[in-house]
Amino acid sequence: MNAFIDLTDEEQVMELVQYTAANLPERAGLGEELSGLVGAGRLPEVMRELITSSSMFFERDVDIESFFNSIARLLRVCKPEDTALLVRELATVLSSDKLKGQEGGRLKVLANLFNNLEKGSHSRYDTYVRIVELATATGQIGMLTGQLTRLDGWMGEWTCTMEERRALYKQLFYSLKNSGNLAQSCEYVIKFLQTYDEETADALAAVKDEARALILQVLASPDMFTAHHILALNAVKQLHGEPAHTLLGLFSDGNLDVYQNFVKSQPEFFASSGLDESAVSRKVRLIALAAKCASKSSLPFSEIAETLKVGVDDIELWVIDVIRSGLAEAKVDQLNERVEVSRATHSEFTKGKWEELALRLAAWQQNIGEVQRTLDQVKLSVQRQTQQTASGR
Repeated sequence: MNAFIDLTDEEQVMELVQYTAANLPERAGLGEELSGLVGAGRLPEVMRELITSSSMFFERDVDIESFFNSIARLLRVCKPEDTALLVRELATVLSSDKLKGQEGGRLKVLANLFNNLEKGSHSRYDTYVRIVELATATGQIGMLTGQLTRLDGWMGEWTCTMEERRALYKQLFYSLKNSGNLAQSCEYVIKFLQTYDEETADALAAVKDEARALILQVLASPDMFTAHHILALNAVKQLHGEPAHTLLGLFSDGNLDVYQNFVKSQPEFFASSGLDESAVSRKVRLIALAAKCASKSSLPFSEIAETLKVGVDDIELWVIDVIRSGLAEAKVDQLNERVEVSRATHSEFTKGKWEELALRLAAWQQNIGEVQRTLDQVKLSVQRQTQQTASGR
């Protein structure tokens, strides 16, 4: 196919028409029909027919990337309102699950189409949705994760509606979840559910499945230890009373006794939800240990063993785990059977913890005041002594 050097828009379209007609002999009269439309200046109709026919090229030994890139490049010859529709149609064809093969080439074409559109073009949204669909279907969603930090800014540029934002957030949630990227998938289902915080009960009811999925995912993820921001979502609050919601609250508190009572009272929950009870139990213990570390700078093995309901011989392994989780920094003093804490993080700050912190800060402020008064007295004493010495001379 020619590179369309030094050709007018109409001549480039004619080149593409001739190429298409030559490679689709079963479409008798296609070349003549489309040539007549080009001559009449009806270019959007020509481009639409070329896009409609393009899927047939996947059954031929032709350069798919060059062909589709040529179509994408020529969409600029149409009016903006026509281009928007044609971009949507082209992106739909390229991402169609009816097509088999050349997925990498199709993703490249979609990426080129996306990059060649104007920065603020809403068509970029339509194209990006199809890129996510194709990347998901072909197991290549990982190629997009690095650019997701720019997505909210992009959607602002594209002037996306709330429904469009929700659709893309929801799509990314399921795509990332199915690919095993639990942390990022949680990020997007949270973004999705946050858009419903001001909605009516009926609207919230429509996203119960996503709210339940988020709860279970947080409980299952080995690296997620905070849940207060999730429990604060109205979409999640509506699940109050359901076992999963109850468990998330217990998990956040890190109270092992209450958690174990829940397990006894809900013998079927873990099997029905697909959660690994031992994995959730481990996370509750880590949160409980982190809370202990946050309350004291030095902990005896016996106190930790009682809190975690484990043997003293297992303490060191639990301390290593809580350090690896990022919830605390500490050292094990085996000789004195103590754990020396240098830093620890609460899983969440409840009202009680804020009050405790306020009391500590007040005590610290009082101590600083006493130190300052002592220094002032010492300074005054030194001044008097200096004056007396000078007078004696």
